[in-house]
Amino acid sequence: MKHIAFITGPADFLNLYSYLQHYKMERESVAIVLYGTARNISEDLKVATAKLSGSLDNSSYYFQDADEGIDGLCSLKLKIGLIEKGLKSLFMTHVFGKYENLVLDTFSYDRLILIENGLATYYPPTGRDPRLKQDYYSTEPRKYVHEAWLPLAQFIGNPFYLTSDVVKSPSVQEFRSSTADLLARTGLVPISVEVCKKIVFIAGTSLYRLGVISQEREIECYQQFVNQIVETDVDRIYWKPHPRMSVSSGTVSSISTKVITLTDSMPLEFQFLQKKSEHMTCASIASSTLLFGQHIYDVKPILISEQLKKVFSFPHLIKVKYLVNS
Repeated sequence: MKHIAFITGPADFLNLYSYLQHYKMERESVAIVLYGTARNISEDLKVATAKLSGSLDNSSYYFQDADEGIDGLCSLKLKIGLIEKGLKSLFMTHVFGKYENLVLDTFSYDRLILIENGLATYYPPTGRDPRLKQDYYSTEPRKYVHEAWLPLAQFIGNPFYLTSDVVKSPSVQEFRSSTADLLARTGLVPISVEVCKKIVFIAGTSLYRLGVISQEREIECYQQFVNQIVETDVDRIYWKPHPRMSVSSGTVSSISTKVITLTDSMPLEFQFLQKKSEHMTCASIASSTLLFGQHIYDVKPILISEQLKKVFSFPHLIKVKYLVNS
């Protein structure tokens, strides 16, 4: 096995795929590890990530429960056949946090490559590392990052903990092309978007897990937003709950016949690619999907206003409002 990638879901895989395609590495052997706690990773998320991983010619897929700690990672090494061998590349979506540090200490590798997961990669929550609470912008990763593949960096800037020579981004056309190629490889069929229809996508969140909002209020915010826009000239509303958002499929779609719930765990970027209307928007309380839609796919962002608590511990939540409105 040449490479191993620790990702948290399909959106991460899309970015990893753009990296592999850029460097013409799609045929090289790579182990894809969906890494997270079992209580936060749904079966559908596992299925979706496994399906995307299967699009690579020489890949293997694994789910690793982070709560299993070092024992789980050692068992994973055995499964992959890495007990006595190192890796050419270790891909990570975050480089701050106890789970991430455990991975970096467990595996031997030549290059550590950061692949963007969302705004929390650019602005890490302070709870991920005690040093971030002491002196946020002076904190550096415990392990050296050889390269960072960050599509949004060209629009929002580099993470404070990386030098500019380390950070690289695909062009807009290149990222769109890799999205289209991955869509074709998986055989997935995006929704049919009619020309000139006014379409609104809603990207759900799971902020209640961070303690900045209650689960009931988070769901209510999306319901209120839908109630506001169904009375306008919008033709179709596509509601996509976050993969870790505990909500029944009919919670929002029952509001109006204009609303369709997207129940899969595939990234919304697959739907943005089918842009046939100049009246396509994406709304969310805080999703990084707003920025991808805005900068990569020309989809207008709508930030749903909500007063969140304890955001001082989550700088990425503070930044999203500024970045969407700037």
